[in-house]
Amino acid sequence: MGLSTQFPLESETVEVLESLVEDDADETVRTAARETLSRIRD
Repeated sequence: MGLSTQFPLESETVEVLESLVEDDADETVRTAARETLSRIRD
């Protein structure tokens, strides 16, 4: 199940996720964002 088919705006999704990872967000949010980014890039 590729995320690119679910997210046609993949580049915007990646930008949002990267900002969450770099943010002082909750540890759980950062971890989830990092995992999602790695799935998108695979």
